[in-house]
Amino acid sequence: MTIGERLKQARLAAGLSQRQLCGDTITRNMLSQIENGVARPSMDTLQTLARRLNKPVSFFLEEADDPNQTARECFRKGDYEGVRKALEGVQTGENEQDEYYLLKALTCLELAERAVAEGRQPYAVSLLEDAERAGRQTPYFVPTLEYRRLLLLAKAKPEEAERILAAIPPDDSQLFLRAKVALSRAEGARAAAILDAAQDQTSKQWHLLRGRAAFAQGEYRTAAECFHRVEEAGDPCVYSWLERCYQQLEDYKMAYYYACKQK
Repeated sequence: MTIGERLKQARLAAGLSQRQLCGDTITRNMLSQIENGVARPSMDTLQTLARRLNKPVSFFLEEADDPNQTARECFRKGDYEGVRKALEGVQTGENEQDEYYLLKALTCLELAERAVAEGRQPYAVSLLEDAERAGRQTPYFVPTLEYRRLLLLAKAKPEEAERILAAIPPDDSQLFLRAKVALSRAEGARAAAILDAAQDQTSKQWHLLRGRAAFAQGEYRTAAECFHRVEEAGDPCVYSWLERCYQQLEDYKMAYYYACKQK
């Protein structure tokens, strides 16, 4: 038995009409939708109705499937496919829409991030479009979430990354992504200019990208200095870069040294 069916059963047993049960705080149309399964009551609404019917809230929740509750539990467990399944076909009530759409948007973002990592770019784009539509329906889809969505969209659509990233205010993570796009196009000078605008120029990622930008411009000494900073952070990924730098600098002893470190 659904929540609506239990409400109607309890109302008729109490000898109340819909208008009498509604009072001044709930519309008769809303109650009718709840009883007919078209809408689901918010917890505040359900508590008000339960109090007027002299029933505990649990009376109406017993054996009643609560998709939002199921979705919340799945989200906490990281079961994002479970969230999507729980939200399918949910009829949102007056005060449930914000939670429903926020859960849907957040779930799409999580699944899109996973899809990007797995190389499923078209699926990621579809999910991010769903996140945008859901986000428009709730004020709780805050700018930081939209920022995350756009960053993921830039990764899912690298051919449009520059246009997408230009639509959001720059921060270091966005600048790093723009620099990667420039490097993929062999635009070393552009990548260097982008990185020089970053606030944090001490991170391993900054030095790695700045080294690559310098190498692309033929600034091998500067590139080697950046790569050594990455090496000092304990990351061996720069050994091949350092070998190439020292080859260009004709320091074959150091080039051989880093070639050996890769074995």
